Amino acid sequence: MTTKKIDPTHATRKDRQMLILRGMNFWQYAILAVLAPFLPLYFANLGYSSSQIGFLMMIGPFVASMIQPFWGYLSDRLQTVKKIIFWLWILAIIGSVLLFNSGAAIHLHSVSY
Repeated sequence: MTTKKIDPTHATRKDRQMLILRGMNFWQYAILAVLAPFLPLYFANLGYSSSQIGFLMMIGPFVASMIQPFWGYLSDRLQTVKKIIFWLWILAIIGSVLLFNSGAAIHLHSVSY
């Protein structure tokens, strides 16, 4: 019977990576939980109708539910889950910064018609 020797540094590194990923996930959903309830009020203050507000609030979850199977397939196919998660985080940060600095309220108003 052979025993496989486990490298303790490898296990520690994986635990650390998982802890970082869980922390990032926690903070993403914590921020979302704080901000999301105020988005309908913000849109109402901008003059959107209730159907427009509902449509704007539906876009994110709808797109996420459509695109998540693609990312799952891609990460399984390429066997690079960590790289894909890293690049998705980078793209999310870049997208957030660009959206914040673009005066998105004006753009959202023209898109909703």
